[in-house]
Amino acid sequence: MKTLILGLGNDIRGDDGLPFYVIDELEKFYQNKNNIDFLKLSEAGFKLIDVFDGYKQVIIIDTIMSKDYKIGSVINYMYPKNIKHNKYFFSHNTGIIKLLEVLKELKLKIPEKIEFLLININNSDLFKTGFSFDYKKSIKKILKIIKFKIRR
Repeated sequence: MKTLILGLGNDIRGDDGLPFYVIDELEKFYQNKNNIDFLKLSEAGFKLIDVFDGYKQVIIIDTIMSKDYKIGSVINYMYPKNIKHNKYFFSHNTGIIKLLEVLKELKLKIPEKIEFLLININNSDLFKTGFSFDYKKSIKKILKIIKFKIRR
């Protein structure tokens, strides 16, 4: 099963660069796996129309800012199971659900499994590199989740 692990972020917006860091860590661990691709993008919505092509499973790593969770919490959403009812805004989800609906309507292939792993961050409004919080536990948790999902 071909898998794409997609990090959506921006490494010059502080904590919003966290998905890129996670992708770098995963690439080190899975460096010789032919059935896993890694991608880091700052785009969202319809700009991703070609990105999902050819994959059975896509895991999207992104960030949110929510007062409902502790900083560093990892929130897991499955598409379409519970993502439609997502009340949390994550900047790169803009248009992804609409994109997936259009792909279905056009009877184009979409991945069988689409999952979002969201990290609740402290700040994404600063133009800076590096993180404003120690996200070691968050990173470990995401790595563990992804390793489990890939093993299945």
